[in-house]
Amino acid sequence: MFKHFNKFQRILVTGPQRSGTRIATRMIAKDTDFLYVDEVEYHTHDEQQFAEIVNCQTRGFVVQCPAMMHIIHKFSRKDTAIVVMLRNPVDILASQARINWEGNKCELRKYKRKDGVACEVKYAYWLIHQRGKVQNLFEIKYDILKHHPLWVNKAERADFTPTQWRE
Repeated sequence: MFKHFNKFQRILVTGPQRSGTRIATRMIAKDTDFLYVDEVEYHTHDEQQFAEIVNCQTRGFVVQCPAMMHIIHKFSRKDTAIVVMLRNPVDILASQARINWEGNKCELRKYKRKDGVACEVKYAYWLIHQRGKVQNLFEIKYDILKHHPLWVNKAERADFTPTQWRE
């Protein structure tokens, strides 16, 4: 499903938290045989560590990076694919509520906002300020992921942890 990404050396998967970045990153890594890099490997919000990982790896990796959406356009290069996950904000908010996600204020600060819904602010910023600055852009709708062999149906993931992954 995602083999076409293997023509890039780096693949960065972003979007609002709970938009499907982790599972999409795993799917792309599986289909391309690239190294999977989870956001915890650079401490999720650490922009310097994120940049080091992205710039120091030589080739063949996929990074899950929802907390880096506000700066993702700065990593646009000809050898890098930037994937933005698109999911209905209502579904994102339901997923955030299910796991008691408390990162709304933290994410809003990255966009110099004190109020609002982070996923909506992030999508608006993406459309207005970033989208035109990315050369290898791929927007993936969350719902198409269900066609991938790694997909787990909603009823089977009701008890998943916030990482949404079955080991």
